[in-house]
Amino acid sequence: MNTETTLPEIPYYHAILIRRLPATDTRGCRVVMECPTWGLKKTIPYNFQFNNVSDIALDYLTRAGLEIVGMTHRENSRPVFLMPARQGIVVELHKALA
Repeated sequence: MNTETTLPEIPYYHAILIRRLPATDTRGCRVVMECPTWGLKKTIPYNFQFNNVSDIALDYLTRAGLEIVGMTHRENSRPVFLMPARQGIVVELHKALA
């Protein structure tokens, strides 16, 4: 009798945290995309053609060639995009978020 339990293989993902920076006296609203795993951060202007920071960040990241496979929210309702962990992804992240 086999008593070994086989767990399903769970894929590993990289997270890109998204947040909005409010306008200041000298700068307009901005969107910050951050990959804490690799210490990368990119700030872009808020694009008012979109409805929210998720859409702005998703547009930027997909135009940069990153494959976004999922989305969730942190406890403070800030969006988090998920990317598959695969060979070469760090180079792609550096190009998009550096």
